[in-house]
Amino acid sequence: YAYYLYDIKNARCFNEGHCPSSAVGIRVPGPRILEVTLAHPMRTFPALLTNAITDPVRLDLISKDPDHWTDPGRLVGNGPFSLSAWNHDAYLELVRKAPDPRHPRAISRIVFLVIPEPVTQLTLFEQHRLDIEGIPSFYISKYAKSPMLRRIPQLSTLYYSMNLARPPFDNIHVRRAFALAVDRARLERIFLSALPSLASF
Repeated sequence: YAYYLYDIKNARCFNEGHCPSSAVGIRVPGPRILEVTLAHPMRTFPALLTNAITDPVRLDLISKDPDHWTDPGRLVGNGPFSLSAWNHDAYLELVRKAPDPRHPRAISRIVFLVIPEPVTQLTLFEQHRLDIEGIPSFYISKYAKSPMLRRIPQLSTLYYSMNLARPPFDNIHVRRAFALAVDRARLERIFLSALPSLASF
């Protein structure tokens, strides 16, 4: 994911081994200040920082216990919650680090269930057994006008991958024809009917 931050001054140069880390446009002038210098103006940079790969981590704690630093009771985070339990195949539990006097009724505990199948997740949400759920693309039209639906814009790229080592996609002319034949508007209607328009690329 290093490429994700190549818009930072000299980030690519450093990652490819052509300049020292001191040349990268990142400074920490104070204990609570991070200063980033970009290689060029980029208005979407704040949105990039919402990706989990930009979350700060404590290198000293990782170095001390590289195999267990993410375990409950050891993981150090920046938010109001700490990891209290983690059953990797079933759930993850967070508890509030300290009461919030400004919000006495604030949530004190959050449980994230591990449910791989999107339809099962949606069924549990409809049964009021989940508080929050993402909607599988093929159900978007069903919930488009629901008062429960909340839209959260995200910076993302969607694509279809092809095995270029096997026919017919090993032929560049077939790939180009396929790209020209894709009806983007129809795909949007079928899969993303309630979402913003697809990009042109």
